[in-house]
Amino acid sequence: MQNLIFPSINQNNEYSDLNQLVIDIWSNKSGQVEEIETITDNLVIAILQGKNTRIIKTENMLIQIYKDNPFRLKLPDSDINIQRRELKFLIKLYEKG
Repeated sequence: MQNLIFPSINQNNEYSDLNQLVIDIWSNKSGQVEEIETITDNLVIAILQGKNTRIIKTENMLIQIYKDNPFRLKLPDSDINIQRRELKFLIKLYEKG
């Protein structure tokens, strides 16, 4: 998990250390809701490791990951065969000075 790169992390402004991570999940198996829900659940477990907040400490910084509000969304799609979910996390960075 520590080697993953999240290209969808965007700073709220150029001076912010509070970032939002948005993950879009898509499934083209319209009759199988279990699949997209399982993928979504597994991503949440992988990111937060079963907790409400995950803390990662490195030599130079501390990273805090927690659920945004709203956190888990069911998104509509124009194609009825597509199921979509969106997860939103906030990431707070603290650098050692």
